[in-house]
Amino acid sequence: MTLTQAIISGFSFPDGVWAAFSDDEGRTWSKPETLSVGKRYVWGLRGVMDRNDNLHIIYVSSPEFLGIHGSKLFYHILPKGGKWSAPMELVSTGVLSDCGADIAVGKDGKVHIVWVNAERVPKGI
Repeated sequence: MTLTQAIISGFSFPDGVWAAFSDDEGRTWSKPETLSVGKRYVWGLRGVMDRNDNLHIIYVSSPEFLGIHGSKLFYHILPKGGKWSAPMELVSTGVLSDCGADIAVGKDGKVHIVWVNAERVPKGI
């Protein structure tokens, strides 16, 4: 059996991030599960799989269209064979929604996330 995971981001207000899965190679899909919180715009959905087959996603969420005030950077993980984590707020304000953020897994197996913060110099974790 092959498990297929789809991560979906909407582009109407309110936006959102949803996840659905298929265990029949995409012929049928589960009911989408909402991952994002609140009525906010969502930008820059990115995902990466680590070497242990855990799926990591990030996205920027903002109360205003392409705004920085109140924009937040969120992270979720889907462990192999597990359930989606609750949203983890990595940055609480100032993330440039039109630039978004990016995520990668290094050779050391660690997840690396970078973003542009309009209120400070570019930084990352």
